[in-house]
Amino acid sequence: MAEILERSESTIHFHQYSWLTGAKILITSDPANVRHVMSTNFANYPKGSKWREHMDVLGETLFSADMEEWEHERKLARCFLSHHKFHDAMTEIVWDRIQTGLVPVLRHISEQALVVDLQDLFQKHILDIAWIMSIGYNPNSLSTESRKDMISQAFEDFCEAAFTRFSMPHNLWKLHRWLGIGKEKKLKHARETIDHVFADCISKRDEDGFNCQAFYHRTFGSATTRKGMRDNVVSLIFATQDTTSSVLTWFFYSVAKHPYVEAKIRDEISESSPQELNKLVYLHAALCETLRLYPPGPLLSRTAVEADTLPSGHRIERGTTVVIAVHAMGRMRSVWGDDFHEFKPERWITEHGEIKRVPHYQFTAFSAGPRICLGKELAFTMMKATAATMIYNYDIQILKEHPAEPKNSVVFHMKHGLMARINNRWT
Repeated sequence: MAEILERSESTIHFHQYSWLTGAKILITSDPANVRHVMSTNFANYPKGSKWREHMDVLGETLFSADMEEWEHERKLARCFLSHHKFHDAMTEIVWDRIQTGLVPVLRHISEQALVVDLQDLFQKHILDIAWIMSIGYNPNSLSTESRKDMISQAFEDFCEAAFTRFSMPHNLWKLHRWLGIGKEKKLKHARETIDHVFADCISKRDEDGFNCQAFYHRTFGSATTRKGMRDNVVSLIFATQDTTSSVLTWFFYSVAKHPYVEAKIRDEISESSPQELNKLVYLHAALCETLRLYPPGPLLSRTAVEADTLPSGHRIERGTTVVIAVHAMGRMRSVWGDDFHEFKPERWITEHGEIKRVPHYQFTAFSAGPRICLGKELAFTMMKATAATMIYNYDIQILKEHPAEPKNSVVFHMKHGLMARINNRWT
């Protein structure tokens, strides 16, 4: 897609399946168009009813709401997420889960000389943090016992099914759902699994008498129904776990291919400590570079309410789906220069040794405009703390023969995981 967009001056306009549905779609990676859609003319480009239908497992929440409902939900979330007590509490939770959850598992893997799927490891690690953040309960998904995590698999099945919904005619995937076949069959099972795990965790939390001062209860007090609680908690966990674990997986894949990057990160940590995250500029830059090349959300979708004209001159008709090609944007010469294909953390560091501020409409991994991700800082805290701990204390050896390729999914997962050996540097 990046190559096609580069040849097409960053924008493609076409009718998808016109003989069936007449759907009008525009795909763009032009930063000026992105700014127009995501910010300048934001009110004209909501996610729309079809997006909510494609992502119906998440229910009715901040992540799927539009217009006045979205403004209300976002105001509540912003008040809580921007509070210093939230940041202090989350920092404490992240480091606690690293020391009492992740480190013992890494030690066990190293001592037993096991091969581990890093993607699975990160999914379980971040999942525990997300459950604690949302309802105050730790399911201990990450442990030295090798066991399948039901909700992570359910989210993966949901992501694949949602991608299929976006890529086929509307009436066709609805027919699949009615017949209970293909990805829709897996999606039905995934929804049932997610609902079951949610109910089970709520029950166990109540039985164990947790004093829950968590995200849902402090932020979405207006959603008093069981379904409202379920939708907000599931959406938060999905947004936290799938995206963060995806970036960490591709980060370690990229670092393994560029040993000099790992050496510089390790030197930087040695000069301070893994806990001093604000001083780890090069690590932050390496994560930004990973987000550029492997954004967890490879596409963003919006629907035009009224006709419009983009800065590129393309005319948008009412009802047109505008797709922001996030993944392609990170791989375009016109956006990043001649070295766009290189994994180069240095591009994110100024001559004064600080992180370079790149406009959100050029670097859209966290979305852009009013709907920019509110959890960006939390995501960096989780990623930097996890990556710093692992790189400083362990040698991560990715199996060379293992294929690393993405799934067809709305989240940029690895199709076959990321298999690796982990060796303790201090033994």
